[in-house]
Amino acid sequence: MTLINLAIFGVAVIMFCICYFVSDSIFQMSYSEVSQKSFWSNGKSMPTPREEISGTLLNGKIYIVGGSADANEITDNVGIL
Repeated sequence: MTLINLAIFGVAVIMFCICYFVSDSIFQMSYSEVSQKSFWSNGKSMPTPREEISGTLLNGKIYIVGGSADANEITDNVGIL
């Protein structure tokens, strides 16, 4: 069974689908080429819970940039997972 793992920021996905909220959750989506189905599982937690983040995957590491811990606090913190 071949699985393709994609790192997905759970906050970003929920941000576009439902609403903004502060969270430290990151979710991982796996796709099976055999069954042609995908499923979600919990990944690592972000070092600092926040909302409205930007991020990218580079050389196997997830870089999480900016965001805010609440409505009045913007951060320039960078998290690397």
